[in-house]
Amino acid sequence: YDAIDGDIGTMWSANGDNQWLIMELREPFNVQHVKIAFQPGQRKVSYFDVMGSEDGITWESILTKSASCGFSGNLHVFDFPPSKSAVGFRYIKFIGHSNSLDSWNYISEFRIFGYRYNYPGNPKDNPVRIYPNPATTVINVRIDDSGIRPEFIKIMNLAGEIVFQDRLDPGIRDFQIPVSFRQGIYIVQMGSGDLTFFSQKIIVNA
Repeated sequence: YDAIDGDIGTMWSANGDNQWLIMELREPFNVQHVKIAFQPGQRKVSYFDVMGSEDGITWESILTKSASCGFSGNLHVFDFPPSKSAVGFRYIKFIGHSNSLDSWNYISEFRIFGYRYNYPGNPKDNPVRIYPNPATTVINVRIDDSGIRPEFIKIMNLAGEIVFQDRLDPGIRDFQIPVSFRQGIYIVQMGSGDLTFFSQKIIVNA
């Protein structure tokens, strides 16, 4: 547990390629990014992958051929792609590929950031409704839960490029977004500050 004890002075280590560490979350979680501290005072580059799973059996690649900076042992931020941050993962797997000086892997701290939101099975009961889906000319947004007060909305393609973003007035609960981007699959996100608390895929047909 040295990698998740909140103490950057303790450390998990393993020698060799493809050494792994699995973090099990209490429930499915939409991960926005992870913060990883490798070795305190390190002067080398650490290489790694990150994978996610909903059941601990089938794994999806999230971050591949990733690398730390080579001059700091502090926490580094690694953002998840939008297509992966919209998935509720129960397990996060770190796979180490040694470092630029030797064959060892080190993690002094691994922290997971995102949000939890359990939606009912019926889309009409969701606290936020995005419709129609697929959309053609406009995207309707309706916030039915008075406890949700987002400050921003943004729409990204699966490459993480923002195609639409705007600030939201807390008093407006029902609005439309004209579709001015090309056909494809997009991620609609809403939140406040640095926190995203709603994410949904939407299909746009030309």
